[in-house]
Amino acid sequence: MRIQARAGDCDRAVATAGHCARLLEAAGLVSPLGDYASALAQTVGGEVPRAVELARAAVAGCAADGDRLFEIRALGVLGGARLLTGEVQAAVEAAEALERARELGTAMELADPDAVRRLADLAEALVLLGDHGEARQTLAQARALTGSWPSGWEGALAALDRSEGLLLAALGRTEQAVAALAASAGRLGAVPLPLDLARTLVGWAGLNAGPVTGRRRARRWPRPSGCAAAGPPTRCWPGCNWNGTGSTRANAAARQRN
Repeated sequence: MRIQARAGDCDRAVATAGHCARLLEAAGLVSPLGDYASALAQTVGGEVPRAVELARAAVAGCAADGDRLFEIRALGVLGGARLLTGEVQAAVEAAEALERARELGTAMELADPDAVRRLADLAEALVLLGDHGEARQTLAQARALTGSWPSGWEGALAALDRSEGLLLAALGRTEQAVAALAASAGRLGAVPLPLDLARTLVGWAGLNAGPVTGRRRARRWPRPSGCAAAGPPTRCWPGCNWNGTGSTRANAAARQRN
């Protein structure tokens, strides 16, 4: 399901998460991992408010169970879901969740692509809140984690480039912001992560609407003509009906790595 979500195979991600939930219900089990899976699927292919509700439940359940790894992952989903609107009030909860994930991840010495993507999201939330200094420090921490990485983890590096571009835009350094966002798009051109690419392109297009500030309006996510998400921007990412046509085992492995 995580691979499906990362790949933009949104309908299948929702279906897989639903299947997991039904299995747990049939077995008479209550598991925060089911809430986590459903929250992640809802983030990419469902309703954002529902994703937030499920992510909060997953965070609370994993914390109660002492499952720190999945608590961190659930906090990442919660932060990402709250960032979807681009609204300042939502960015407050996003920053809180992602900061908690950073604290727990640092204690566990996590340095994988997921950890770096969470830091990139935290930096984006801080930019929305106007805390540019802390956003810069967060990106520096994330860059330090990538120093010993093998090649091929382009998706997480692209997330850093995107967040750096948004920070530079907020600081009025437009040319450097464009360069960072172009670097992000370039990295994502080599890996099958269409939703990540959509985020980068939306950020790039946003430079034409003026600088990013703490009072930035909610993003108006573009909808492809065949997208089932027509209507208010409470549902999924752009490209939600991308069906994964032509995917290969190599592509699936790339999605898992990145």
